[in-house]
Amino acid sequence: MRSDSIEGEENEDPVYGDWGPSTYNDGEGIIIKLEYFLYDNNKDKRRKNVKAPCINKSLSIHEDFGLSELIVTLVESVGRLEILGHSHLYHTAQGQENADEGEILSLSFSIYSTSDKNLDLASITDYDQMMKLVMKRKKPQLVIMARELHAIDNLDENDNTGTHTDREDNEEQEEQPARKKKKKEYELSSEETEQDEIIIQLKDAKNLEGLRD
Repeated sequence: MRSDSIEGEENEDPVYGDWGPSTYNDGEGIIIKLEYFLYDNNKDKRRKNVKAPCINKSLSIHEDFGLSELIVTLVESVGRLEILGHSHLYHTAQGQENADEGEILSLSFSIYSTSDKNLDLASITDYDQMMKLVMKRKKPQLVIMARELHAIDNLDENDNTGTHTDREDNEEQEEQPARKKKKKEYELSSEETEQDEIIIQLKDAKNLEGLRD
């Protein structure tokens, strides 16, 4: 078993592993220039003409990759793997046709040195067409634009509101001072009660002295 394992590792492509060597760009695969636009939580607070933060990456994919492998490669390169759990396109590419997630990632592509520019990449059909077009090139290269459409978690936009439990705790804390004030209005404290008793005792003693006189 050990010799088979070693032999299998030796046969793996150093770039694409079990996918085997790519036949394009000297084994590098289909070259991609990625423009990844992060969702900007503060966009409403800025001028409308301010662009969202953008990450530029140079990477490549194997010509046998499917749409799901492409999406993983794109988001992994910018450290946004958490996007996958919120992408209807990714789940559809994985065969989960009934996935009801909304789409968080908008994709479009251009084929380098051609008139094919800014074409939508929103389905498996779009992906197949993209690969068909780009692989006609002697040195296939793509420009892919990815744009996050909304925050990953809607709670991120309301960090200051807290959870339901937090709000209940805050309400209880806010009510406590009001309860204390009401208590002071109608009930004497222990110190005030002692002071009143001393005053009464002094008055009684003074009255007794007056009677003796």
